[in-house]
Amino acid sequence: MKIKTILIAAMLAVSGLTQAQVSKDAFEKAVDFVNCKTVELSIQPDANNYQQYIQSCPCGNGVTYAQVKDFLTGIGRYDKTILVAGEIESLKKTFKDGMKSEDALKFLSETIFTDKVKYQKLFLFAEKRKADKDFAVYKEGLKKDLPAILSAPPKTSTTNPNSDVTVNKLPTIDERVTALEQRPETNVEEKGWFEDHLTIFVIISFIISIILIALKIFQVVRNSSDIDALNADYASKNYVKEKIGQAGFNLNSNSGTTTFEVRNLKEEIEKLRGEVKQLSYKIESSKIPFEIVQPQYEQQSWQDTKQPEVKSETFFLSNPNVDGSFNESSASPTYKEGASIYKFTKIGNGRAKFQIDERETSIKFALTYPDKNIIPVCDSVNEYESKYTQIKTLNQGEAELQNGKWIVNKNQKAKISYES
Repeated sequence: MKIKTILIAAMLAVSGLTQAQVSKDAFEKAVDFVNCKTVELSIQPDANNYQQYIQSCPCGNGVTYAQVKDFLTGIGRYDKTILVAGEIESLKKTFKDGMKSEDALKFLSETIFTDKVKYQKLFLFAEKRKADKDFAVYKEGLKKDLPAILSAPPKTSTTNPNSDVTVNKLPTIDERVTALEQRPETNVEEKGWFEDHLTIFVIISFIISIILIALKIFQVVRNSSDIDALNADYASKNYVKEKIGQAGFNLNSNSGTTTFEVRNLKEEIEKLRGEVKQLSYKIESSKIPFEIVQPQYEQQSWQDTKQPEVKSETFFLSNPNVDGSFNESSASPTYKEGASIYKFTKIGNGRAKFQIDERETSIKFALTYPDKNIIPVCDSVNEYESKYTQIKTLNQGEAELQNGKWIVNKNQKAKISYES
């Protein structure tokens, strides 16, 4: 009798653990619910379409991504919202067997809005609305409604031999134990076709880039007799060689690619492509002498030697790092056509103010990839659209030199506006 009691208790414990796990069907329904609610929040300011959306896509009735997309496509002016909805739909691929309900809840109500590397569109969606009360109510609603969806038990289909009707029933404890025993124990994520061939794509991209740059350099050397132009070309070649060497090192060090490292390689490729374009502009305009910005020093009287004043110094930097910092080693005392974006002016020991340089080439370079070149260190009063070709600096930002990097805090970003 005692043994039988222990066995029953163990079976109940196993059953309780199984119930704490999320089934794939429940997880996908939870993702659909998040998608429906997110689109609802996005179009809420548009009163007419908002009312039609609530009637056509009631989120509590199991609305799917296909229904949401059909509604948005029919309106015809919510392209960004469709992209956000598509990224949410892709979350279904993140489901893993054995996922706990509390982990799934945290993932769908918190993580997807804070991970700017994996989920860039959702991160920007949340950043734009972080001070909005409706966004806070929306997140609280997810935390309140998702547990019931995630805790829905899985359903298996069995057929009654004496009836043509299919009956849904919960799996028994024996069936659950058998399924767990037959489950393959592996943590290796399946890689897509692109990731398997990533190394080949990287090598081909570098070869093409080297050939294009070599042709440009050869053309300039052959047609130019200006010594200053040749010196500029020589500096450009050294810069290209340095970048290619750094990228080659990153390629070799990432031979055992993980998902995170693959994403970094993709970003590095896009960054190098942008730099190749800018170098092409630089080579074509290499006959224009570089502008030399001389440091300005205030004259001091011999009587004031005990209290030296801070010397003003100007220097230039290219695009920032993802964490909102600049590498001091990349600073240049002179403006470089096609490479410089930001103009820095020192205001003290280890402190400087900065802004996007007002030259047309700098602004064009910055707008090539605004999410990498602008967003990490600048706050905009309006949202960027492709029609904008100018950038106006409303307030300069401030940076502090720490361990070889100019660090920009969130409260010290430059304030800008995009203009036509």
